[in-house]
Amino acid sequence: MLQSLALSAAIPIVLIPPAALGVVSLAAVIVTHEVAEVLVIATGVRAGRMSARDRVQTTCTEDHPRRGDRAYPGGV
Repeated sequence: MLQSLALSAAIPIVLIPPAALGVVSLAAVIVTHEVAEVLVIATGVRAGRMSARDRVQTTCTEDHPRRGDRAYPGGV
């Protein structure tokens, strides 16, 4: 997550001075900025899926009473 924030902050800081001096065209700056933002969004979506997957694995691996267990109501 910190990498996404750093990338979001670094791209404008790095691209504005060359664009202001005319070294890089404005179109190149805009394209680079938009590609970086898509990467940040994709990273956020991936992180969200990973945390959701972790929640599912955690709930599926918890100990649940099974038939035959003493803790199971009506168990043997």
